[in-house]
Amino acid sequence: MGRERIRKVALVTIWILAVAAAVIFRHVARLTTNLKLSVWLSDGRTAIYFITYIVWGILLRRHVVVRTVKRWLSAIVFLMLFWMIVRTVKFRLPNTSVWGRYLWYSYYLPMIFIPLFCLYTSLHIRKSEDYRLPLWSVFAAGISTALFVLVMTNDVHQAVFSFGEETFWSDDQYHYSWGYYIVMIWVAVCMCMTLLFMMRGAKVPHSKKRKLLPFVPIILIGIYAISYIAKIQVLRLIAGDMTSVICQLVMISITCCMWSGLIPVNTGYEQFFNGSTLNAQIRRNDASILASSHNSSLLSEQMVRQAMQTGCCTEKNVRVKAGAIKGGFVVWQEDISLLNTLLESLQKSEKELEVSNALLKAENEIEEKQAKIAAQTQLYDRIEADMKKTIQQIASELSEKKENTAREQLFKISVIGTYMKRRCNLLFLGQKNDQILLDELLFCIRESVDNMKWAGVDGDVFCTKEGKVPFLLVLQMYDCFEQIIELFLKTMETIFVRISTDNGNLALRMMIAQGLEKKNGQPVMIEQVHAVFDENTIYKVIMEEDEWIIHVEKYVSKSQSSDQGRR
Repeated sequence: MGRERIRKVALVTIWILAVAAAVIFRHVARLTTNLKLSVWLSDGRTAIYFITYIVWGILLRRHVVVRTVKRWLSAIVFLMLFWMIVRTVKFRLPNTSVWGRYLWYSYYLPMIFIPLFCLYTSLHIRKSEDYRLPLWSVFAAGISTALFVLVMTNDVHQAVFSFGEETFWSDDQYHYSWGYYIVMIWVAVCMCMTLLFMMRGAKVPHSKKRKLLPFVPIILIGIYAISYIAKIQVLRLIAGDMTSVICQLVMISITCCMWSGLIPVNTGYEQFFNGSTLNAQIRRNDASILASSHNSSLLSEQMVRQAMQTGCCTEKNVRVKAGAIKGGFVVWQEDISLLNTLLESLQKSEKELEVSNALLKAENEIEEKQAKIAAQTQLYDRIEADMKKTIQQIASELSEKKENTAREQLFKISVIGTYMKRRCNLLFLGQKNDQILLDELLFCIRESVDNMKWAGVDGDVFCTKEGKVPFLLVLQMYDCFEQIIELFLKTMETIFVRISTDNGNLALRMMIAQGLEKKNGQPVMIEQVHAVFDENTIYKVIMEEDEWIIHVEKYVSKSQSSDQGRR
């Protein structure tokens, strides 16, 4: 016999003994002539029923799972206690007392609402805790309230209990009227609907006979009610206390619903735990075993105690975990051999990935170096191609060694060399960024102008803007500057350069002062100017005394520099 069954047998035995004692107290109190003993026995019987209902209510609160079901069953327990209190007080008053009669009427508060609350309980079975009662349940509550009001106002209409022409109205001399039968029919309807809803929502395993168990006390209630209405003396002699009988039968019916599975409870968990496939144990605080599943393994006490202290204990391929519960711990064992195998595989894969990543990193570094070398080689090839004519020009100057023009040749070679150096620097900057500082153009032109000062050419460079401009604009403008100064290099005396930007266009303004020989009243270089500059170059020549002032303005836009870059 399981522990749960032993507990049920013990509770039923205690209940039977308590009810038997209450019945004996009732009959002894009726037969004894000792008034004090009779009062003590009556009070003792009432106390037994009170304790029975209170203990039953505590068990309901402890074992019923659904919170809403628990609330309605608790309300039924309170109605039973109310019924017992009213009954006890009523029998302490004279039968002809008005208060005693209204206490008798108030019996029908639990008599009407206990079946209603049982109906509400059945509606919540197998439902979530957020379930709301249907609309018709409100009408059912309205009918119950109306019937209770009908009973409480019986002195006005005598539609429930008729006292006839009696001078004193009491529960000794009365007749049932039509209202009473309506109340009884409504009570029967509520109880039948309760059983119907419980049967429809029940999920009782193994046997359908267990579903019929709650019908037995309900049928007994019906038989008792009919016999009580018929005023059968034998029944009233044996079980004349209607309050106690009805309450006990309702308690038995609800308990049968719990034991048969119609009302979900948390009993039977021990059998469920023992039959589960879990490798778990329930242990007390001193680590002794309280319950053990069928598949639980033998665990070392050292591992169990360590798991109870730290929550987890691992040894080779076994992991023991523990979680605190009320009164002890739940301890379960996990087989982590597969996990360890996977972990070893992952560690091996991780090492292989580290080696592979190192190789990939080395390959990427080599590719980056190769790409960098290729880019540098491409840049050097471009510099060589761009500077080919300039280098040839320097070589040509060096090959023509004339003593009378050596200074002029050296000056020209110096200017061209400065141009080569600064242009290569611009190409290096342009390789890294498409946009470079406008100051880079200023530095290039300023170095070229400063380099001409040792030959007696005075000049200066100004820049009115700051910021970044496209690299190709700077390169094209510097090439233009070099062409202009090489054109006027032999006769140049003074040069002033101004750099500015306007709406994304780069502007170079130059003023060159030189003394020129005239041919038909015009400078000799004018024909060459036409050959050098395009439509984006504006120039004019002004004669001042013995020198000519040449103003040159060169504009380069982003679109023009892009076209040149593509070419």
